[in-house]
Amino acid sequence: MKKRLAVLLAALPLLAVAEEAKPPSSTVVIVDRVWIKQGHKDAFNVALAAHARQFHAGDPQWQVYEVLTGPESGAIQFLEGPRTWTAWEESKAPGEQHNRDYETNIAPHIEKAGVHAFAELRPEFSVQLSGTFSNKYVLSHVYPKIGRGGGVNEDLKILKAVWEKLGYNVSVWNVRASGETQITIASRMKNGYKDFEPDGNAVLTAYETMFGAGSWAKRNEQLSRNVERYWTEIIMLRPESPAK
Repeated sequence: MKKRLAVLLAALPLLAVAEEAKPPSSTVVIVDRVWIKQGHKDAFNVALAAHARQFHAGDPQWQVYEVLTGPESGAIQFLEGPRTWTAWEESKAPGEQHNRDYETNIAPHIEKAGVHAFAELRPEFSVQLSGTFSNKYVLSHVYPKIGRGGGVNEDLKILKAVWEKLGYNVSVWNVRASGETQITIASRMKNGYKDFEPDGNAVLTAYETMFGAGSWAKRNEQLSRNVERYWTEIIMLRPESPAK
């Protein structure tokens, strides 16, 4: 996180594929992830709340998340934006007062910093419905094999139709020039953990209804040829963030 309390969508990941036409205005966020020192959580929370009120209440918007599950559970994730690439290029660095407040009041409670990345929205794969708001998300981090990004793209196009059928709010992000090639799929949990009930296999069921019995197994076989690895986690919006 360095001197910039910039920020997520959860280390939102990139697809290295053949060049595609880009929309004139890209949706780009900055993601950061940090870990709090043991025994410092309360002090960190107080310092973070004060810092957010003073320095991150305006544009670009600032969101703070807590990682609840998965291999990076316990981390705090910051997301700043969205902006266009041009706006990020022309943006000014945080001021001296901001940096001094962070270094004095927040940095002493940080054990380590993790990801710092640009993440770009892929609207052609995303389904963002109104009225599906929640403070919890499931993030799926997908790492395509070298040269197999096109196959992952095809899978995302098909999954978009399934998500639309189910009424899911899902955004797909690429990480740009920020480390290992990956894609992050962010699924908003409209009803929180209740979304895991009553049918935990809703996507599978909808997929086979649309594409026939056995299509899900065939899809997974193809995915295994295209994807190196993936992992999932649940993140929760913290109170330092504006309602969204």
